[in-house]
Amino acid sequence: MRINNALRSLRRTFEMTRESRGATLGMLFLRTAIALWDAVLYSVVLVALAGLIKGGGGGEGLLTRAAVYLGLSPQDAPVLGIMGALTALIMRDILDMLALVCETRYLVSAATKLRVKLLGNFYGANQAFLDDNKSSDRYQVLVREARDVIQAMIFFFQVVGYTANLVVIFVMMLMMNSPLTAVLAACLLPIGLFKYFYTIYLKRISDRSLETRTDFWRKMKDYASGIKQIKLAGRFRRVRQTFVSAAYDSEYMMQKEKLMRRWETPVIEIMGLFIIGLIIMVSRTGLVSPAPVMLSTIIGFLVLLNRLIPVLSRLGVSASAMIQSFVAVEYVYRFFRLPARYREQQEGLDKTPFLERSIRLEQVSLDYGDRSRALDRVNLVVHKGEKIGIVGPSGAGKSSLVHLLLGLYQPSQGRILVDEVELSQIAKACLWRNIGLVSQDIYLFDLTIREVICFAADQCSPEAVEDAARRANLARFVAGLPQGYETVVGEKGAKLSGGERQRLIISQILLKDPALIILDEATSALDSATEQEIMRTIEAVSRDKTIIMIAHRLATLKGVDRIYVLDQGAVKEEGAWEELLAKQGLFWELVQHQRMSRQGQPD
Repeated sequence: MRINNALRSLRRTFEMTRESRGATLGMLFLRTAIALWDAVLYSVVLVALAGLIKGGGGGEGLLTRAAVYLGLSPQDAPVLGIMGALTALIMRDILDMLALVCETRYLVSAATKLRVKLLGNFYGANQAFLDDNKSSDRYQVLVREARDVIQAMIFFFQVVGYTANLVVIFVMMLMMNSPLTAVLAACLLPIGLFKYFYTIYLKRISDRSLETRTDFWRKMKDYASGIKQIKLAGRFRRVRQTFVSAAYDSEYMMQKEKLMRRWETPVIEIMGLFIIGLIIMVSRTGLVSPAPVMLSTIIGFLVLLNRLIPVLSRLGVSASAMIQSFVAVEYVYRFFRLPARYREQQEGLDKTPFLERSIRLEQVSLDYGDRSRALDRVNLVVHKGEKIGIVGPSGAGKSSLVHLLLGLYQPSQGRILVDEVELSQIAKACLWRNIGLVSQDIYLFDLTIREVICFAADQCSPEAVEDAARRANLARFVAGLPQGYETVVGEKGAKLSGGERQRLIISQILLKDPALIILDEATSALDSATEQEIMRTIEAVSRDKTIIMIAHRLATLKGVDRIYVLDQGAVKEEGAWEELLAKQGLFWELVQHQRMSRQGQPD
């Protein structure tokens, strides 16, 4: 079962590096070529040793003939052997350096391609994927685990190279003395068993290390992003204790994993030294042959054995590291090959013009997995050019309605029509190009004001940016900044006030020029004065636009054409402001509640 799991992980590693398959084949070829060159290296070294040892057999005569052929004296034969061995060693080191350079370039290129693929998957996933997978997990996959996948492939290259090297060494040993080689193979069995069970042990440590590391990443992101909330709640002491525990566990398991990997090599080398001593004893006592093995053969055999033990140790380390990296491979593969339920339908109709008559919701319901129904048989119509208000108590389904209109979720039942075309049949690129969203929690990237305004526009000239800022009543504020439109807004717009952030988003929407604008409680976090300024700005720039306003402060909806009142996912009332107040139903209750909470202040 473990072998099947390893083979599965290896197949997935190849699948995730498919875009680099040419470089992958090149690396495999290079590692194999190095192993073949080792056959040349070992042969030259053995010949040189034979020339230095009296009674060295054919090696001594071969070197003498080579010296004579090159015009040297027979006495220079040992020197010729030494020079040949040095040349072969230098070539071997050059090939090793080349392999390291190629592996580094492969790691950089393949990791970049994999990260780009994963990022594309994140953007091609639906809202359910974003709900089920934390942003810290996605961040960790892109930053660390994607690199570990490529590192697993590099370990595989090394495994191939070392395995080929072992094959070369064993073949040469068999040619020198097959009985001694059989004894050696028997002696290597304990090393193989040790390696097998030690790898299983390291796999468990690696699994635990990944778990603690993932938990630490999540806490680190939450605590680093929520500093203000932690301060205001007075919970730094508790957060610190949790953070210390997660940080210690993560670092402890990482270092333990490194330590256990480093112990593997010296343990195998100690076992190898015992094998060398045993080979010397066996070869000189005549246990494997009637006569003691020749000294030159023993020395040559020990030279190969001295090379075999480190290669075997490195093979074990690389194989172990590869198997440990398979933990990251399986983790990343969940994001690389997304299940069908997470993949968002991107293709569809490029509807132009997007909105000619109306948007209709017919018997639309929405279920969030195991949770209760968010929307229940909603019927709603928005005609082109209308301004529609959506209100309701907390949990009524207002945000769910926005998610459906943005195509982030698909209705569990019913349908949404844009000019009698089902919303699900319209390409997402077309949908998002024609809808602008202004929300209280819009994410602002750490860019300049100019870049933020241009973010959603295909073409963006300086004149268009300044015109959008002027129409959004942002131009005067920008003019007062030392760097003007080149001012960086900070992470999530931290250097701007709430009203300035909203005006900046409105400027972005104006430049984008969508057919439909959705205001999702865009002013709920602002004070009354700023809210009134923003609403005047919105009214001024949206006179010819179709607007859907989801409002917490009901007074902002007095001028809309129609209001839909939601409660428990269903439309309970609809009509104009005065009409709904006259009914003295749910909307009237909501208005009265806000008036009381504001202690008689004017709407």
